[in-house]
Amino acid sequence: MLHSRAWLVSTRRWECLGKNASNKDNAAGDAASELDHCLRRAAVASHKALEQDSARHMHKLRIAIKELRYTLESLPGGTVSPANAKLLEECKSLQTLLGNWHDALVHQVLLAERAAEQRPPDPATPVTEAAGMLCRILASKEQALLVQIKHALRRGNLALAAEPPCLQGQTDSV
Repeated sequence: MLHSRAWLVSTRRWECLGKNASNKDNAAGDAASELDHCLRRAAVASHKALEQDSARHMHKLRIAIKELRYTLESLPGGTVSPANAKLLEECKSLQTLLGNWHDALVHQVLLAERAAEQRPPDPATPVTEAAGMLCRILASKEQALLVQIKHALRRGNLALAAEPPCLQGQTDSV
């Protein structure tokens, strides 16, 4: 990941923000531009996650929400507007839901891998039965979390559920 194009672009954007921080006008403009970029990215990611309903798109939404949250937390001036404060709280809530969803997904994969490694493969052993039961519980938890995530996105408080007019028809990658 550290060698990916997205990582390099993000690093360069943060470096530019740091360099311009000494000039308050530039810093405020750069921060607004960075926030706008993150909001657009989160809006596209939200739309795709709702539309595509795939783990890949949910994971990209998770990353976009994390980036938006950290951008909001790093805004200059020490005070956050009421609108940004509400957005920040919603980002934290969504980030928690998306993190729990991701954990459930990863744990299912790990349990399946562990069960496949068992020699000889016997579905009747207590370990295999326990792993199967845990996988079913995690799958149920994953689905319940997806419902909560989609509900939070559709509530519209983040203004991410609907594709913004400025982004309609754009297909840039998230």
